[in-house]
Amino acid sequence: MERGSKESQATDKTVRPTQAMHTKTEKEFSYEPKKKLPLVSDLKRKEEEKKKEKEATIVEKETQKKKEIKGDAKSYYNRFDATSTEPASTMILSTPAVTEDDTEVGGALRYLSVVSLELSTLTTSQMPNEMEDAVVCVSLCLYSDICVQSSPSTHIVFIVGDDIPSVDTQSLVFSVPTESDLLEAVVKFTKRCDPDLLIGYDCDRLSWGFFFRRCMALNIKAYLDLCRISPRGQPTLSPAGRLTLSVWRIARSDLKLRSYDRASAMFEVSKKKIPTFDQSTLSRFYTEQRKSRRSLLAKILLRYSKSNIDILLGINFFAITAEMARVYGIQFQEVMTRGTQLRVESMLLRFARRLGLFAPSITPEQRNMMRAPEQLQLVMEPQSGVYFDPVIVLDFQSLYPSMAIAYNYCYSTCLGGVSQSANLVDGIHDIELGALSYRVPIRSLIRLTDEEKVHVSPLGSVYLKWNEREGIVPKMLREILAARIMVKQAAKGCTSKRLASILDARQLALKLVANVTYGYTAANWSGRMPCVEVADAILGKGRETLERAINIVNGGGEKYSGARVIYGDTDSMFVLMQGSTMEEAFRVGRAIAEDVTADNPAPVVLKLEKVYDGCVLQTKKKYAGMAFESEKEKEGKFDAKGIETVRRDTCPIVAKMLERSLRFLFNRDFRGLSKYLDDRLTRINELPYTDFVFCKEYRGDYSPLAHVPQAKVAEQEISVCQFASPLVGDRIPYVVVDGDSAATVYSCVRSIEFFLQNPNEDIHYAYYIQAHITAALHRCLALIPLRVHWEPYPKPMCTTPACYAESSKLLCIDCDDSVESYKALAFQNARVSRTLYNCRKYCKKCVGTCSPSVSSCRSLGCPIHKLLISMRRNRSSLAIFSH
Repeated sequence: MERGSKESQATDKTVRPTQAMHTKTEKEFSYEPKKKLPLVSDLKRKEEEKKKEKEATIVEKETQKKKEIKGDAKSYYNRFDATSTEPASTMILSTPAVTEDDTEVGGALRYLSVVSLELSTLTTSQMPNEMEDAVVCVSLCLYSDICVQSSPSTHIVFIVGDDIPSVDTQSLVFSVPTESDLLEAVVKFTKRCDPDLLIGYDCDRLSWGFFFRRCMALNIKAYLDLCRISPRGQPTLSPAGRLTLSVWRIARSDLKLRSYDRASAMFEVSKKKIPTFDQSTLSRFYTEQRKSRRSLLAKILLRYSKSNIDILLGINFFAITAEMARVYGIQFQEVMTRGTQLRVESMLLRFARRLGLFAPSITPEQRNMMRAPEQLQLVMEPQSGVYFDPVIVLDFQSLYPSMAIAYNYCYSTCLGGVSQSANLVDGIHDIELGALSYRVPIRSLIRLTDEEKVHVSPLGSVYLKWNEREGIVPKMLREILAARIMVKQAAKGCTSKRLASILDARQLALKLVANVTYGYTAANWSGRMPCVEVADAILGKGRETLERAINIVNGGGEKYSGARVIYGDTDSMFVLMQGSTMEEAFRVGRAIAEDVTADNPAPVVLKLEKVYDGCVLQTKKKYAGMAFESEKEKEGKFDAKGIETVRRDTCPIVAKMLERSLRFLFNRDFRGLSKYLDDRLTRINELPYTDFVFCKEYRGDYSPLAHVPQAKVAEQEISVCQFASPLVGDRIPYVVVDGDSAATVYSCVRSIEFFLQNPNEDIHYAYYIQAHITAALHRCLALIPLRVHWEPYPKPMCTTPACYAESSKLLCIDCDDSVESYKALAFQNARVSRTLYNCRKYCKKCVGTCSPSVSSCRSLGCPIHKLLISMRRNRSSLAIFSH
């Protein structure tokens, strides 16, 4: 391996390849010091040459196409085969259109290369210390063209030692003598591959972050070697010219999970299980000096590095981010690091430049002097209750963008407020417009008013109509929405999955920027160009539109079969059809949508979203129901918002029981509901412990006097290992165990590791039932009204199945002398043993071994892990021996 060391030391540092590569000779991969690492075989070189020839042919065809369509802008912008006679936008779709031929070689998303890294260290704690703990194994996964490839170009492992572990035949394994050789080999490999993105699951504490800190501790200039350009200032996590991404942060923003560990994210995206081991366990695999254990270590790290890419591909991260950057006209990393204001402003300034206009720069002093906004969106107080009649849910499509387009609300069309007209009459020609002063030509204003070419917003701001001047914001939004329709039409007839993902990412980018344009005008705290007149006009007109729609429905009478609005929120309304069938509800819903749409100017559209057959309205933004999107559907979909079934700050048992109870309720099966609750609450101690795990977000800036459970668990972890401090934004799992009668809930909080290591600790079932389960049920069932009454059972109970007698021992007095009790316990113990055996079989298939390392897996989201831990805590075997 090439190093800056002496020649006498170099001969002892020959890198040896794995023997698993049975298709290649050792001579092909062995190399002497000061030779480059042979990362590409002859077969792969031939494949690359063929691919380049194919690309050259396609590029030549594309060049010929551009020559043919030169001067014909209409045909160029309609390459999506949309049914538009003229280009909807000469700027939104100015980027080259993507065709199915393009996607064979990646189209416009070509040559985005990434390297995923995961490592193992010699440590006895959960998290390593870069000053003391050496890196002993590193796995790297290279994708040279991530938007095209479905499998990595190179999968390689570097490990310290003489023994070369055996892995799959598609991966390369190299052994190196020392840690310094390993770190330098990783730097050379990465530098030669020249990736754009450096990816790890947790780059703050492990992966690339730990790698760079360890190199600095050993005086290895890895950071400078991996910089594409000269760095400015102190070294950071990302080498200059490359981006470093933590997968867990991306999963946190894109996935709704109770826990952001690797196994949970992987299972959510691909439904695949992956074992989870901490650094101390991985270190133990290495130090056991057995080839099988080191092979297991290498395989686990290979799966970790590949899983990072699989998670990002599963959420279509690369295509979505690249399309957002192209549509918005910003850099790739700015999609992740910057807010929505940059996206809107980038597009808005390009439109303004095309029209010969420029945008003012608002100073913080001017922004602070701007008057406060006066308008709020309409959120009605719902008529709380349980409704068994159909409830129609209607929603305005893109309400705020539609208001700006329909009424021409923009910076460039605003003439100030009506209240400032007196100043103009008195000879004061300057008016306040947002944070600036603007001089209005008095004669032009009088002429426009006489010719009725102005429109007054609900709060008294004056705007020009379409026939006088089209605003920049309405024009931009109109072209964005038109472009999105074209892209969605093209995606419907698309046969290529890759092209479909690109088009879906493009329409999502257009949708997001349209929805946040109103927020750009209303950002009066940190905005670059806020305008309270425009923001209040859009919000006020949206409120007025919803109020007018509610009045149309309530005043419809027999036309709408006596429908009435029971709830309205921003851009949607809930309409109760008392005594009607589902077919009639859909008919009336479509009629309401057509009448309200006809009552508003284009492009304001009210759409029938769904019909609830059974609905619970708790309070504002908290409801649930069985949703049907058409009358042809036979089974509805459980839909909820704001209640415990979708909230992540409660435990799974609450969400499961509440959803199941509501299903019984919507079916009007009250007897089944009573039986289900009685059975579940009585046998609640038979459920797996994972159903009682809370996962709450850690914020990191808690007061020393604050009694916050997640802060307590974090402090306990830090006391054990100072480098295991949770990251801000991560979700920390914990349970509440049973304690003394005088104990507080805070004192009974335990981390998952502590709970699993202490079998004597038991879940505080009474607390979960009284404080969470029955409380959540009461908030819904009390609306009928229906009361849930639960009598707490004695804490110590008999272990015999179906016997709930009070007993301080494993068996009560009656069961201790009963033969039937012994048979029931023996049958239960046999079932537990069989379940444990099957769980170990699944774990062997997942981990790759049936050794005791299976018990070290910390994959809390794995269903097999849940069952395995529950069976281990079963006390039937102890009861049999005490019989």
